[in-house]
Amino acid sequence: MLAILVVLASWLIRGGVGVDRPQIALEGVSFDQVRLGLVLAFFSFVGFESATVLGHEARAPLRVIPRAVITTVLAIGVFFVFSSYVSIAAFRGASVTLDKVDAPLSWLASGVGLGGFGPIIAIGVAASFFASTLASIDAGARVI
Repeated sequence: MLAILVVLASWLIRGGVGVDRPQIALEGVSFDQVRLGLVLAFFSFVGFESATVLGHEARAPLRVIPRAVITTVLAIGVFFVFSSYVSIAAFRGASVTLDKVDAPLSWLASGVGLGGFGPIIAIGVAASFFASTLASIDAGARVI
């Protein structure tokens, strides 16, 4: 996450992304796109829900677990919104579009002279996908 923040902050500093009015006005956004995003957001909570079940050994679980879940959801939510905003704004007017790049964060890192961060970010993304898969398997096993 730190490598992603460094790359995105570099784009803000070097590129002067500023206010991206079309993005704020949700130009070109359809209900189907929002619906697909909501499905992704819904399933993203599986990992947070798994933490609640596995945290029953905490000293004061009824106080600590909700605080931990709410804090992490808010922090990750802010991180995701910031990352999405800067990424979309950085690709506006670029020679290649965001949906045509295999590794957008690596492309952004190369664009600001931080190409070495690309593999680090890719490893982090792979580890995150692995953890998400395990969280879904864990949740599915508990349901069964």
